[in-house]
Amino acid sequence: MVSYYVQVRCNVSSNEGLGLPTGPPNSDVLIQLHVAEYEALTTRATYLITLMYAIWTVVVIYAALAAQVWRSFPRPFMLWGSGIVLQIMMIALVQLLIEQYQIVRYVEARLRPLVQSIVGDALFWQYEAWLGKGRTRAPMIWEYPVAPGIAVAVIVAAIISWPFSAWDYGGLTVNLVLLCTVVLRTYAAIRTRHSFFAT
Repeated sequence: MVSYYVQVRCNVSSNEGLGLPTGPPNSDVLIQLHVAEYEALTTRATYLITLMYAIWTVVVIYAALAAQVWRSFPRPFMLWGSGIVLQIMMIALVQLLIEQYQIVRYVEARLRPLVQSIVGDALFWQYEAWLGKGRTRAPMIWEYPVAPGIAVAVIVAAIISWPFSAWDYGGLTVNLVLLCTVVLRTYAAIRTRHSFFAT
């Protein structure tokens, strides 16, 4: 439908007299365009959720494999290297959460008003509004545990590794940088949620 409308609009000057639309799109066409965009966004959200679950699966698999080969490599390499790998996964996980929130934010703040201007007072897409009645700015259980959990793990790793070697100093530095990234991205996710959920 989107490609059809774009094609029609690009050929307006040559379509006069052919029975094809030459003026502004009617409300039915606009509604179909908005619904098509809504469906594309919800499909994308479904894929993002699938990826989030996949990341947790990879984390579990990696942890199991690392435990099997732990004694086959130097301790600093396995300890700090595993921290780096797992934190990169957590950064990806938080980024996917941000993308989920951005989809809801776009639908509620941009797409809904466009549809509302066509359908008037009719009610539609009520699920997020219904959920919002029971949500506040309070912490969500899936947002906050990641960063504190990583911080505790880094502290434990530092205690285990003391006294430090040169590899330990390097590994700790990289892990602290990644931890800061996790904290900042988590904060960005929380701010995004606060922008469209009830205050």
